[in-house]
Amino acid sequence: MWSNTPYGDAVTALFAECAVLYARIARWTTVNTPPPMTFSEASSLQIQAAEFIQLYVRPILDDINTPKIHKLLRHILDAIRLHGNLVNGNTSSNESRHKTDKRFYRRSNRSAASFTAQIARQSQGTQVILARNAKLDADAIKRDKVRRARRSAARGGQVTALGARSLRGVSRVAVGSLSRRPGLARLSVVPGLHPDTRVPVLGRIVFGAKLDDGTPLRQIVRAYSTFRHRGAWFDVVRYTVAGEAPVAVSGIQLRPRIRYGEVRALLRYREEDVAVVCELTEVEAEGDCPLAERGCQRLRWEVPPPGNGDWALRVVPMSHVLRVAHIAPDFADLTLRCGFKALPARHTSPLVDQRAMRFFDNAFFPWD
Repeated sequence: MWSNTPYGDAVTALFAECAVLYARIARWTTVNTPPPMTFSEASSLQIQAAEFIQLYVRPILDDINTPKIHKLLRHILDAIRLHGNLVNGNTSSNESRHKTDKRFYRRSNRSAASFTAQIARQSQGTQVILARNAKLDADAIKRDKVRRARRSAARGGQVTALGARSLRGVSRVAVGSLSRRPGLARLSVVPGLHPDTRVPVLGRIVFGAKLDDGTPLRQIVRAYSTFRHRGAWFDVVRYTVAGEAPVAVSGIQLRPRIRYGEVRALLRYREEDVAVVCELTEVEAEGDCPLAERGCQRLRWEVPPPGNGDWALRVVPMSHVLRVAHIAPDFADLTLRCGFKALPARHTSPLVDQRAMRFFDNAFFPWD
């Protein structure tokens, strides 16, 4: 069925198709109980699940006879009719509560006739009291914040949402020292700051992200040169550039051009926080790539013009950051260049190895 397709491409297509199917089953939403599926949606999901087993699993992995395979082939439609959607049949939320109840089980007499009632009485009663106390604490903290804000306004202060963005307690680092981070050698040139200027540097920022359909989401973007002594943690973000011409989608609809960049530093200004990113640019996938066929964008590092340093840097206001992105190395390209056992280039690797790296934006991630 797969003809002369390389085995690695076939297996990649198998896992990519599994991710697409799982995304439809899980229905990434921001609510605990998503709305019921329609009959047409359930029928389409049943057909896709059957095709996944018949066209991907069995030709590549041979016959697999397990309860999960049987459910995918025969019982998705019935499960949706029973539960409204497949997520409502998920027992993980209830099973996760076992961790709390185990502590109370150890204090019971462990008699089969009575330990269930003992756990229910002690565990549920304790959790209700803890939740009530937590709510009272949260209300008291909120009232205290309102009183402080009113006192500040009475003294002539400004009551704004920027109060959470105070410069107090934020460490200041000289631009020259910050430029020692990977890729930031030209940091003093890009924002136009003297190397001796000390700027407030953050390790992370909580911001209001937006999904592709405009749904708001709270996210954290991180930029640590050393995180808990385990190496660097630089998140990749999707962002827009002010004043840039929009691009056409499907030949008709116009939308802002989406750019990618790895955040190497987060700076706090009184007006707005900014992210200093090493830019990534889109590049065409090679051949019949299973990931590109399913919406994964291939990326590479943006190479600046000669004389402008090793990396293309950009200062992006956080108001232009859309969301955090998850990218993965293009292991097929890495294997062809460096062999099967090669590891992706790190921030400390030679520049030529870093620039040769290719990546894929993870279109299967739940943020999409």
